[in-house]
Amino acid sequence: MIDILYVCPSWKCNLDCPHCEIHTRRSKETKYGESVLATLNKADIDENTLVVYFGGEPMLNKFQFGTILSSGKIKAVSTNL
Repeated sequence: MIDILYVCPSWKCNLDCPHCEIHTRRSKETKYGESVLATLNKADIDENTLVVYFGGEPMLNKFQFGTILSSGKIKAVSTNL
């Protein structure tokens, strides 16, 4: 069983912090987050698994963020601020 799962659908970020390397990563995100939801549904997670929505700034794509959040599987969100 997975204890903690970090979901990183995108590395896009609206900041350019000198200490961070996220802006050097390339994103391959889907328009609606279908692949993220499919992966979450296949993952070996239960109600005790901490699922963290993570990435550069996960709320840059509000539709994808809302779709994934509405799955009910996300327990925490890590933003860039």
